[in-house]
Amino acid sequence: MECSICLEELNDKKTIFTLSCNHKLHYQCFLKYVYQKGNLFIDCPLCREMNTNNKSPLDDPKEGLKELLLSPKNKRCCQMTKSGKRCKKNSSLMNYGYCSVHHKNILPEIKYDLMNRYILYILQINSRWYTKIHMIDFIKKILIKYPEIETLDEILTYGWRYKFHRQKMALENETIERCDINEYYELDDPPEEWIHKCMEDKIIHS
Repeated sequence: MECSICLEELNDKKTIFTLSCNHKLHYQCFLKYVYQKGNLFIDCPLCREMNTNNKSPLDDPKEGLKELLLSPKNKRCCQMTKSGKRCKKNSSLMNYGYCSVHHKNILPEIKYDLMNRYILYILQINSRWYTKIHMIDFIKKILIKYPEIETLDEILTYGWRYKFHRQKMALENETIERCDINEYYELDDPPEEWIHKCMEDKIIHS
């Protein structure tokens, strides 16, 4: 049996994803298709039935997150050393391509499962790719800052809280000082080059 996107054989060397119509694809082929279309509800390449399966085919949170990020194995840190050579350490997941030394504010592994579920959730929402990237990055930083968060419902509360703040300010004032969601929670903005690369390649770069 072949993957109907890349036309390569479906075997146990690559993770397989089963669409709701029961046709199968390589999981990374499916994800690339999803990122191009902007949501999980793609039409099956074979029967054209809309997919409704929103579950990761992987039980291990770390492996699931690697697949979602289309992360290559043993990806090296992108930091250049003082001698002009590239850092030899591997980059950490969701760390803008840096290792834990060159960018220390990393997502704890205990939060990988929640991050997986949030990304799959955001891929079901009808919003621009630019918005999805920013929200995924924002939630990563929220999970780092507030380690007590344990559920998807708790994650979503932080977005709604900011939105309520904006609505409240709009009712109380004719003009609102600009305060984006990162500023509201006292978080750093993501690197512009990372945003640009995610937008250009239409994937979530790790």
